[in-house]
Amino acid sequence: MRPFTVVLGVAIAVAACSSGLQPPPTSAMIASMPDTIPCEKAVKVEAGSERNGIAAERRWLDGYYPNHGAYGQAVARQNGRTFDILTFRRDNGHEASVCFDITSFFGRQ
Repeated sequence: MRPFTVVLGVAIAVAACSSGLQPPPTSAMIASMPDTIPCEKAVKVEAGSERNGIAAERRWLDGYYPNHGAYGQAVARQNGRTFDILTFRRDNGHEASVCFDITSFFGRQ
């Protein structure tokens, strides 16, 4: 049953970010978040500017991976999409990586 919980948690988290509605994640959702969200299942961020998009990414990361360590960042492009890949250490010590689809705001003031 655990894999279903993880998939459901990621689906809810992705839907919350892409819709602009971000209900606070529950402790069960936070605990079930995977260590890696690949670009094939990227968290889609809709924003009109880089400033707003980056702020939305950080809020999402802080909400779903609270108390995470400092992060490294890489930008990638694939199939006409732009991705921001953040790597960090979770509060449980695990290395983690989250891929955000930033196509909607990348390069927009």
